[in-house]
Amino acid sequence: MPDIFKRHLFKAAAASVAMAGGPASGARRDERAAIVLVHGGWHGAWCYERVLPLLAAGGVAAVARDLPGHGLAARFPASHGRPGQEAAFLAERSPLAGIGLDDYADSVIATIDALRAAGHRRVVLAGHSMGGIVLHAVGERASEKIAALVYIAGNMPGPGVPIGAYFGLPEAASARVNPVLLGAPAATGAFRIDPLATGGAYRAALREAFYNDASDADAAAALHLLSPDMPFAPMATPIALSARRWGAIERHYLLCLRDNAVPPSLARRFIADADAFVPAHRTRVHELDSGHSPFLTAPRAVADLLLGIAASAAREHRE
Repeated sequence: MPDIFKRHLFKAAAASVAMAGGPASGARRDERAAIVLVHGGWHGAWCYERVLPLLAAGGVAAVARDLPGHGLAARFPASHGRPGQEAAFLAERSPLAGIGLDDYADSVIATIDALRAAGHRRVVLAGHSMGGIVLHAVGERASEKIAALVYIAGNMPGPGVPIGAYFGLPEAASARVNPVLLGAPAATGAFRIDPLATGGAYRAALREAFYNDASDADAAAALHLLSPDMPFAPMATPIALSARRWGAIERHYLLCLRDNAVPPSLARRFIADADAFVPAHRTRVHELDSGHSPFLTAPRAVADLLLGIAASAAREHRE
């Protein structure tokens, strides 16, 4: 290879390392907080596509991975999308029925451990929507590895209360997720939706629940990427939290003011319950004028929040 090409390749590689938050950016790697992003139900790591480059541009290493049964790991009912199989689709047992909350937590802890092994000793863990219960489980099991928890329109139930119980509360009355669920979750082993449905009313309801403030093009693209099943067991699992472990981690909540899936009234109930459980470490609340999916409609705001939290974690570590 000619020397001139080698020089250009070396410069490009050095720039890439600096952008990703590696040693070329001028700080010791063990002082830099990396970010792990956890997606919500029916989504995958793809949902952070607009946020990740902004985090890299801010000099912070960030990773988004598919949870078991989601994204590229999604598995589908045999009846899904097959004409004439609508009734079977409502009743068919999900291939994801055996996935539990520990499976989610194991995959996230493995990602955190990989970042720490690479030198990123401070990890900020952020989770969207259903991903909030994963933050609960990981925070309790691995609190010593986490600098901060960030709930992005997230499920943040109180200790020992399964998240499903919250959606029966008056604060959740305006949530628009239950109307799009199909079949009986306890029987199918999954909370099931139909992203392939051609009926205008049902697709409109899906959009209103998840992407009410997105452009038509963005909403259509996101709906095509959703998978039909989210495992039932994690949502039905009460999480035993402790003030000594989960409660000792710095906690942030991004409250989306136009959220139709986790309405502001429910988000504020989550925050109140968490603060009552750990009054010495209150939730730091950040409000955003967006719907349920700010990673799609307000990626700059999400990235700026995460970059600020990561910078704060790094400063506290140095001090």
